[in-house]
Amino acid sequence: MKKTTKTGRPANNPGLRRSWLGESLRARRRVADLSLDELGEHIGVSASTISRWETNYNEPSPSAIAALCDALGCLPTAFTKKPKLK
Repeated sequence: MKKTTKTGRPANNPGLRRSWLGESLRARRRVADLSLDELGEHIGVSASTISRWETNYNEPSPSAIAALCDALGCLPTAFTKKPKLK
């Protein structure tokens, strides 16, 4: 039987190691006033994919991070630390 977290996600999920990525992505998307659908359309992925990144269920590829940075006007380092938005 596979180990899972309290939320039922796989314990070895690589996205769980970058806990600030999802929180930072969600905060920056909201500041940009974009819905999941709008951001997904802008970078060529589904809204559910964006949602999975925001909840740290999956981790975006380096090329997806670059597309997110272009869409949200930030540097890749914006997704590696706790968000400090005004």
